[in-house]
Amino acid sequence: MTAFGVDLADIGDTIWFFGGIRANQSGSAKVSHPTKSEWFNPAAFSAPSKMYGNCGRVSAFSPAFDQIDFSLMKGFKIGERVNIQFRPEFFNVFNIQNYGVPGTTVGGGMGVIGGLANGALPRQIQLSFRGTF
Repeated sequence: MTAFGVDLADIGDTIWFFGGIRANQSGSAKVSHPTKSEWFNPAAFSAPSKMYGNCGRVSAFSPAFDQIDFSLMKGFKIGERVNIQFRPEFFNVFNIQNYGVPGTTVGGGMGVIGGLANGALPRQIQLSFRGTF
C-alpha cells in the first residue's frame, strides 16, 4: 500500500520507507480464478489507522512472465567459396500474453492489472540471409 505525504502510522514522519506503509490484511488474498480485473482479493486489505499494517511482504503475487524464442539456421554452399545462410527467428513463438503488475494502492485499483508487462511483445518473426565469400 502506498501513502505518499500522509502520516497514517502517526509517527510524525511522512517519508518513512519512501512514504509507503503496509496495509492491514484480514483474510486470504487468493482468488480461485484470477483475471485482469481481479488478480487478488482487494477486500482482504484495508488502510491502517494510527498503526503499522500487519500485511506480509509477499501477500500477493504478480503474474508469471513467459516467453519462448526459437530460431533455425540452414547453410547452402554455392561453388567453392560462396556460402549463404538462411535464418528464420521467432520471438514469443506461442504469442503468450504477459500481464503487468496489479495495482497495490488500497482504495484505488487494487488487484487490477492495467496492461502488459514492460518488454512484453507480441509474436515477431524475422527472416534473414547471410552471405560469405
